[in-house]
Amino acid sequence: GFYHLKDSGTMGIVLPHGVLFRGAAEGTIRQALLEMGTIDAVIGLPANIFYGTSIPTTVIILKKNRSSRDVLFID
Repeated sequence: GFYHLKDSGTMGIVLPHGVLFRGAAEGTIRQALLEMGTIDAVIGLPANIFYGTSIPTTVIILKKNRSSRDVLFID
């Protein structure tokens, strides 16, 4: 999805909380997004917030053409 954003685009994606800690390919992707400065915010959500899903989730906000590399974390 990030590839298809306009240069001024913003994207939010809901993922399992474990995606923040896994290594291998997910770790490589996460590191590349951080180095490019595209991750704007990481929002941690508690378990059972979505119907039928008992695992904690996270919302990651990605933006293209950001001026800073600061990342906002909300737990």
